[in-house]
Amino acid sequence: NNGDCLLALASYNGGIGNFWKAVKKHKKKHPKIKQPSFWQIKPYLPKETQHYVPQLLAVAHTIKNRNEFKQNLEPIDNKPYFKVSKLEKQISLDKVASLSGTPSELLAKLNSGYLRPATPPNGPYNIVIPTENFELFQNQLAEDRSVFDIQWTKHKVRSGDTLSEIAQKYNTSSKAVRKLNNMRNSTIRVGKTLLIPLPQQYAKAFNSDNKPKSSYKGPKFNHTVKAGESLWTIAHYYNTDTKTLCNWNNIGVRTPLRKGQKLEIRSGKYGHQQTYTLKNGDSLWTVAKKFGVTTTELSKWNRIKRSEVLQPGMKLTVWQPESKNSKTARLLDSKQFKHYTVKSGDSLWNIAKANKLSTKVIARYNQIPEKAFLKPGQVLKIPYDQNT
Repeated sequence: NNGDCLLALASYNGGIGNFWKAVKKHKKKHPKIKQPSFWQIKPYLPKETQHYVPQLLAVAHTIKNRNEFKQNLEPIDNKPYFKVSKLEKQISLDKVASLSGTPSELLAKLNSGYLRPATPPNGPYNIVIPTENFELFQNQLAEDRSVFDIQWTKHKVRSGDTLSEIAQKYNTSSKAVRKLNNMRNSTIRVGKTLLIPLPQQYAKAFNSDNKPKSSYKGPKFNHTVKAGESLWTIAHYYNTDTKTLCNWNNIGVRTPLRKGQKLEIRSGKYGHQQTYTLKNGDSLWTVAKKFGVTTTELSKWNRIKRSEVLQPGMKLTVWQPESKNSKTARLLDSKQFKHYTVKSGDSLWNIAKANKLSTKVIARYNQIPEKAFLKPGQVLKIPYDQNT
């Protein structure tokens, strides 16, 4: 702050914290000197900084007196060598190099502040690009925003993990993981976070920023993935299929799931919302049955637990089918039913066929998944429409 160029260079190289530590140490020994010079605080600076400033002065002196030192220096144009591009989203340095036509090694040197071959996930961040390549890069970005599609995810190493097992989980190779994380060998440390390269078909599953906006207006809620769950088990639980579940979440059918990951669950068959006030004797099961929905859906829509005790007067949000007068709606609302005891070899499909019903009606009436496995001796309620 006194206009001393050498002090500014020392602060730049050693860091502002180390610089002020050196100043304080000097003042402690020399309290009468209010504004010490670089040479006075030099012994208290990091070794690298102690040499950095003199070396820079030596280079400047050599260039200024190149004839005296018989140095043949090539002329350099007096113009900016690089420009800075501000990026709002994460991108790999290899992608920047490819789009701008800049050699990867040169780009890495110009952006040496990035410890990994990508900008951090939470932008904005700046990328330094040679002036001659800058316009090409900007044009490429404007033409194709998919360049921001993330091609990696993060994995926190747990006890028992090995590099080969982690690579296998994400359908990649140990060599690719080592390269992305600048690892010399396959040794990993518990608690360390690794960047995992992803195959193209998996990449969009981990790129929530680039997920297209949905026009869906119906009821939806989030499912938090638990250990051991798969796309199939989750789809089965919510009475849908894997492909539909993947479409809701813009992911591939072979996408690996992570514990704690959020998946969107939709109930697209419902068209309008209404409020139901609980009466004496009501339970989550009776309300769900009354409106032809599942207890899972009802609890999710109202953010309550299925085991929660409901009180009379409590209001519940219920989504209803578009056509309340349809045969399916009448059957689900019917209080007329007969009992059927499941026999060996029975399936929901042949039971439904024998009763001229759909598997959906029987499944919903009995609050079970449509693809549920039935056990001999299990008792099902078979509804019938009293108006037909």
